[in-house]
Amino acid sequence: YGLDPNIVLAICTHERGLHSDIVDSGGAVGLFQIQVEGNWSWDNQQVTAFNYETNSWETVTVSKEKVSDVFENIKIGCMIFQNNFIAQKYNVARAIQAYNYGAGNMEIVLNTCCSEENCSREDLNNQDNLSWLKYRNLILTF
Repeated sequence: YGLDPNIVLAICTHERGLHSDIVDSGGAVGLFQIQVEGNWSWDNQQVTAFNYETNSWETVTVSKEKVSDVFENIKIGCMIFQNNFIAQKYNVARAIQAYNYGAGNMEIVLNTCCSEENCSREDLNNQDNLSWLKYRNLILTF
């Protein structure tokens, strides 16, 4: 999926560290801690990503059964991360944060940062602009 394997390894190590096919108390499964229960769930949702090996777009419908399989969990986790990477304008730190917090929560962080710091989203696309970091804890209050 065109991702740096070191970043992929870092994400799954941080998220879980080892694979489990059991839904944890937070509603997530596997290495990539893909949410399949709770307030927001990937269960029955589709994720589409570009597969560079086949040179084509690929769509998968997420299910508890699929993400319980370690290989499917990695595949779907990478597909979700590719979507975050693109949505965050290839900003690695923001893409990782979006994976961890969820894309909607990341939007709250970025919009608040722009409002409070009087900057544009374009300003935040700069890899060196980390002003959004101080607004990450906002989503913990929701």
